[in-house]
Amino acid sequence: MNESPEFVVKDEPNRPIYDALKESLAGLEITFGETLPSFKRDIAKTATGRETSVVGFLESYFPSDWSVKKGPIYDQHGNVSREVDCAICVPQHPPCRTPRRDLILAEGVHSAVEVKPDISSLGEKGEFERSLRQCYSVKLLKRELNLVIKPMKPLPEGSHRIPYVVFADKISDLKSSARFMDEQKGKNGWGAWDLPDIVLGLKEGIIYHAADSARCSMSGWFSKKPEISSSGEKYLIFHSRDETLICFLALLFSYASPQPQLSPMILRDYIFPIKLPEMELMVVTD
Repeated sequence: MNESPEFVVKDEPNRPIYDALKESLAGLEITFGETLPSFKRDIAKTATGRETSVVGFLESYFPSDWSVKKGPIYDQHGNVSREVDCAICVPQHPPCRTPRRDLILAEGVHSAVEVKPDISSLGEKGEFERSLRQCYSVKLLKRELNLVIKPMKPLPEGSHRIPYVVFADKISDLKSSARFMDEQKGKNGWGAWDLPDIVLGLKEGIIYHAADSARCSMSGWFSKKPEISSSGEKYLIFHSRDETLICFLALLFSYASPQPQLSPMILRDYIFPIKLPEMELMVVTD
């Protein structure tokens, strides 16, 4: 689904926002940096600090009436996901607080972000593989987008699923990581809609995964490329560093809200149209 952002090159980016995101990037790199020897055993505090830094980043750039929650996500059909580090919730999501927990409801979740310090291992028992299984538990949830403008044709069931992000510091070669995702899909019997939508490595860039490029948040960009099919599963590899967070926010903002919003996010006008970093297209063939 596309809320009509413009993913095009513009001559001069909006400097205050770009520079603010560079400062945010520097702060995240400190949090994800090497743990000092005295604190090597304090794994829990280190992990919590990294999650907190990502939560703080998301809360800084989403409107103040949105919220970021941690925990499993529940849908109306009795399904529950594994715990997610950051569930970005729209203003309509009720607090649902009990003395023990905050309940997270699928219909109010805009997207889910899992925080990982290192997904560079592409083995069967590595953190990246665990992230893909975590993603699958979220993608099994049933949710229906409540769109202001109803599409002329019914959307595919997969289009309603919660967008999922793996947010990491260290990542392997981006193309190798994308291939690993695709291989795991085949090995586990998953479909294209079961994989993460975004995989981010702070120092390397972003993997953008489109289960169907004709119905993804960048469908407008794909449709302007006559040399490639405008439909089907594709991976876009964004080779970036300083632009990683601005590109990430642009992609995140382009996902449809699960509930109608009274007005668009102010930051959208500052971000779009966006200057895209160097990209590489990977087309999946069966």
